[in-house]
Amino acid sequence: MANSIAANIAKCCIDKYEGFPKRFKPLPNQWTILAGIVMERREKEEGKKGKEIEECPMDVNKKQVNNPSLFLECVSLATGMKCLGRSHRLPTGEIINDSHAEVLSRRAFQKYIYSELRACMENKNSIFQYNKKTGKFRLLNSSTIKFHLYVSQAPCGDASTVSLSELQTEEEKRINENKKRIFNEKQQSTNKHIKLEDEKLLLRGRLNYDKLGVLRTKPGRIDADPTLSMSCSDKILKWAYLGLTGALLMRFLEEPIYLASVTVEEMYDETSLRRALITRCGEVKELPQPYKKTIPHIWKSGPPYFPYTKRQIEMLEKKREEEEGKEETNTTNAITTITINNNNNNNNNNNNNDNDNNDNDNNDNILNKKKKKKKKNRIKADDKAIYWSSPMLQPEAIINGRKQGASPKQGQYSKKTWSDLCRYYMLKQFLQTIQQFQQFQNKQELQKLDPSNNSTNTSTSTTTIITLSEKNQNQDQNQDQVQDLSGRTYEDIKKAMAPRYREARNYLFYGHPYEHDDDDDGDDDDDENNNNNNNNDANNNSSKNNNDSGNGNDSNGNNDYRRTKDSISIPHPVSESLSKRGILKGWTRKPKGEQSFKI
Repeated sequence: MANSIAANIAKCCIDKYEGFPKRFKPLPNQWTILAGIVMERREKEEGKKGKEIEECPMDVNKKQVNNPSLFLECVSLATGMKCLGRSHRLPTGEIINDSHAEVLSRRAFQKYIYSELRACMENKNSIFQYNKKTGKFRLLNSSTIKFHLYVSQAPCGDASTVSLSELQTEEEKRINENKKRIFNEKQQSTNKHIKLEDEKLLLRGRLNYDKLGVLRTKPGRIDADPTLSMSCSDKILKWAYLGLTGALLMRFLEEPIYLASVTVEEMYDETSLRRALITRCGEVKELPQPYKKTIPHIWKSGPPYFPYTKRQIEMLEKKREEEEGKEETNTTNAITTITINNNNNNNNNNNNNDNDNNDNDNNDNILNKKKKKKKKNRIKADDKAIYWSSPMLQPEAIINGRKQGASPKQGQYSKKTWSDLCRYYMLKQFLQTIQQFQQFQNKQELQKLDPSNNSTNTSTSTTTIITLSEKNQNQDQNQDQVQDLSGRTYEDIKKAMAPRYREARNYLFYGHPYEHDDDDDGDDDDDENNNNNNNNDANNNSSKNNNDSGNGNDSNGNNDYRRTKDSISIPHPVSESLSKRGILKGWTRKPKGEQSFKI
């Protein structure tokens, strides 16, 4: 059953990708990685209360899986393998730093969730329903709706180190060791970073294959521009505890949305995948509610296979070379025959020596053209990334963190070149949604207090009018809060809107849920690192927090985002089993000021 579902999850993503126009796909000699998030929906059993899922209209993306009550629908999709170096980062939120397929598909999934929330508030078909008791949204039925991740190749980082080491030739191992030695010598002379051999918490991607279960950064190549983005293995691990929704979306949701499974096609190593995505955080027992530890299924996808993986392209190229070799042999035989005939003619006629020289020149030209063609057809990675999410009609292509074809005018890029998945536009989408959410909540409250709905005596009308007046005052205050958010920075909004998310994240990273004054990390996919701060003791930060104990917020996190041990009560004790830097010690941080942009 698992193999059948995994194959259909892969097919659901591949079929969607195959339906895209040709311009969004790699060239014949290029390969890429595909990642997608698939929604599994089961029809409700008869006799159970609640809104039936089958009331939502089916669309062409849904695949029936040997079960009339089970459907799969691809809701987000992405390709990509590039990651911008630290020197290319910008503090304006206009650029996508990490364009790996898994990261883009998750951001596209968040965009899909925003669209479903808006649909629910507009009383349209949606996977969500509004809970009047909590004032937030929840899935129609979490037991009938699940989400699965498909990746055409094992995620970079700890999940793929063993497979990469096995694929390495002796020559490639020797080259990588030389690059590592040169890199260490350079870093030691400049004294800018810690030597790779001394790094116990964080490693570059494709080095030290013998070290398993450690955090790694992108890219894997040691000679590439260093980045501050965590590997996809580390990010998927974080999603297993904090969910796909991130910090801002939790302002609207009762619970995070977790992955039910991870399906991998190439470089599948179940032991490595389980270690990278599950067991290396086995010491984590509990998290602040509503976060929890989840264990996604690890599945291997069977046919159909994604036709643009490196392996598939290499197989096609090998087949093409064999066919061209046969044609070359036939051409060479034909040229040899013509040359022999010409030589025989030249023996009878010495005046045709020029023709013989021309034939030799033609042969040389043919060989040179074939060499150039072979070099041109060399297999390489696709430079562009694409993403799609429901209900988009066509995907968007991204190169170097911007829309494909972007070019500066007078040294500056206009907002038209910014991708819809960049931080700036994701924050803008959140502010638009929270404004609509506030109006939706006000409407819900007014419907409760509408006198026309009361069939009791007239004595209740006066009370209702007073209550409506108080409600209008609350509405004005809420509108002021929404307007106030538009003038705050991206970093401050995240801190104010998602205190519980930050508690859970700090617990994973530092071993306790309290706020760190020097920490700027949030829910983004491109978490960064300040190597100078990696060795800071968590006790130094807790002492800073104790100085701010008078500024703590209430138990719901409604006002100030600062939280200390004395000012809040938490549903779990400080971890005794985890180290004081947490189970994910060494996780990267964002440089100061990088999230200080405003809308």
